[in-house]
Amino acid sequence: MDDLKTICEAIEKGYADELTMLDDSMIGHVQDLADSAKEILHLIEENEKLRRALGDIFEHYHKVDRVRQWAEEALLGSVLIDPESYFEVSGMLREQDFFVVKHGWVWSAFASLHERNFPIDLRSTADELDRTNRLEGIGGQAFLTRLVTLVPSALHVAAYGKTVEEAAIRRRLLRAASDIAKAAYDKSTDIAEVVSHSEQLVFAVSEARMATDLQPIRQLAA
Repeated sequence: MDDLKTICEAIEKGYADELTMLDDSMIGHVQDLADSAKEILHLIEENEKLRRALGDIFEHYHKVDRVRQWAEEALLGSVLIDPESYFEVSGMLREQDFFVVKHGWVWSAFASLHERNFPIDLRSTADELDRTNRLEGIGGQAFLTRLVTLVPSALHVAAYGKTVEEAAIRRRLLRAASDIAKAAYDKSTDIAEVVSHSEQLVFAVSEARMATDLQPIRQLAA
């Protein structure tokens, strides 16, 4: 990158003595080289700006996500305290919406118990996680017990669920934005294909949200 800057600066400033030694065709080649170097330099600089911007965004949301991890735990703890609160948030979320994998496992256990008409409590949740070979992975029943101690009641379960849902959507949008940026800088791909792929990525985020919104209707119809 420094070499490219040197070439550009040399041409822009102009070295009259050196250029006078070249014929017109050679000067044209040198100018073309300089123009190409400037274009490459511009692309590199723009890519660096984009990379830094995306890096700042990801860093910001990773910090925010660490805070939202507590919302995930508070949500799970609320359901364990009051199983009826599960119905307030069941339509919002899926296992993959949780930032922490083991939190998603617990949520999946809740969903499985509900589908089989089993009670959602500490014992049945632990049994379900053990049945799917996930109990040890979350830290055993001690982890579930700790979740119950995080919140005094299930009063704010809907707020916790909304926080987790919004965080999941933002992460999907960030991943889509990163993929779109990479595709946009790939000049080997036809622009129409890039636009189509970008639209599909954004639509996939919207479609995932619509699927969770429709889930309560499917449950009522079941």
